Amino acid sequence: MEKPLVTLLLPCYNCEKTLDRFMRSVISESYRPLELICIDDGSTDDTAKLLKNFETILKESGVQYTVLTQENIGLGGAIQTGLLHAHGDFLCWADPDDFLLPGSVEKRATYLLQHPACGAVSSDAFVFDESDLKIPLYREAARFSHRFELMQFWYLLRGEG
Repeated sequence: MEKPLVTLLLPCYNCEKTLDRFMRSVISESYRPLELICIDDGSTDDTAKLLKNFETILKESGVQYTVLTQENIGLGGAIQTGLLHAHGDFLCWADPDDFLLPGSVEKRATYLLQHPACGAVSSDAFVFDESDLKIPLYREAARFSHRFELMQFWYLLRGEG
């Protein structure tokens, strides 16, 4: 059976300082097929240049790579633009100041394939001090009281964390 395509959406606005780290984490991700759609939402720094510089290495690593450029309309608008171009069976939205731990997309896709009744998978995020990316300060989900419940997404949508 062919593995499903996973689309990573990356809305970008003036993220030249963190973009390299994120892109290298995508290249290192074990899961394929993988589609990365970057939406440059009117950046005024070197974000567009960096996105272009990664085109060859991403494609050589087997990542389907698309860069979309638009005038700045904000995060929601950038995500909407990306959704209009996504082809994946599964979808993941990341921020350019994030980075993927090795195998993180692989683990999520595998879980969804093994649990077809499940409509979404959430994952915890480690928060790091930018000067030390080896030792996390804390886990983001620790602040959510419903983090271990099956319906946690419902609580988050209602603002009940």
